[in-house]
Amino acid sequence: MTRAAIALLVAGCSSPALVDGGGGGAPLDAATARSAAREAPPREEQIRRYLEPRGITISAHAEAAWSTLGGEAAIVVELRNAGSKEFRLVGERTRGAWPFSTDEHARAELRVDVTFATPSAGVRTLHDSLPIDDLETIVVPAGGERSLRLPLRLALPDAAECAVALVRPILHPLAIEVDSEPERVVTLHLPEVRVAFAPPEAAAAAEGGEALLEAALDARPELVVAAAVLSGERDPVGTVDRLILALPGRDARARRARCTALQWLTGARLGDGVERWRGWWDSEEGRKFASAPRKLP
Repeated sequence: MTRAAIALLVAGCSSPALVDGGGGGAPLDAATARSAAREAPPREEQIRRYLEPRGITISAHAEAAWSTLGGEAAIVVELRNAGSKEFRLVGERTRGAWPFSTDEHARAELRVDVTFATPSAGVRTLHDSLPIDDLETIVVPAGGERSLRLPLRLALPDAAECAVALVRPILHPLAIEVDSEPERVVTLHLPEVRVAFAPPEAAAAAEGGEALLEAALDARPELVVAAAVLSGERDPVGTVDRLILALPGRDARARRARCTALQWLTGARLGDGVERWRGWWDSEEGRKFASAPRKLP
């Protein structure tokens, strides 16, 4: 999976910004100050301009593109420091003196949009925010790299046959520090990361979706949805065509699996009606999908 560059959003700052009045240095009036604020670059751009010249980049990716249903996946945050100064992501510290001291801890959250499928309910979606407490301080020396692992475990129905989570990692460090420069209190919004979950056979077949789909259509209906999603990542139109040709299947369970996979890949909600799916594929809407397939979740 391609690692996207980080987008950053300032949550606050350790010291107030100074506004120059220009000319004789007189303070700006309220209207002028509001106008200046509107013209200022977005906060995420301000932080990018702060980190980039110092050689600091932060990115995120899935530990594995496909994981086993019921198991734990993870988002890995990579911190790279190509600059000449030490960079710190402050995770914990103590304020005050005992017995009046206070421990503070950084945290993170994973905001997830999940698409999943079960035999009885078909394709469903859920939205959640998973908190991760007590992040440690990460020190990235000049010219060094460090990583942070954020565990991801979804609360899915036991009958789920496949799931794809679009995960937006958000870090809430106590501050970011570059050497002896003043600290900055920020919230770090990382780009969306895709993580898929499937039965063990499908999760292990990341490079063999087509072969797995044929085996599933032949005798493993519980693998059809995951195999179709895996195959559809490389060839959505060919996968839909193969599922249409495979209708209805030898029994109700096989037919249901094929139709659920078609719903996932196309976004069409046509139930288990074999002729409805065949008619859709031959219709203008089906031809439109074949010319420009929808993006998979």
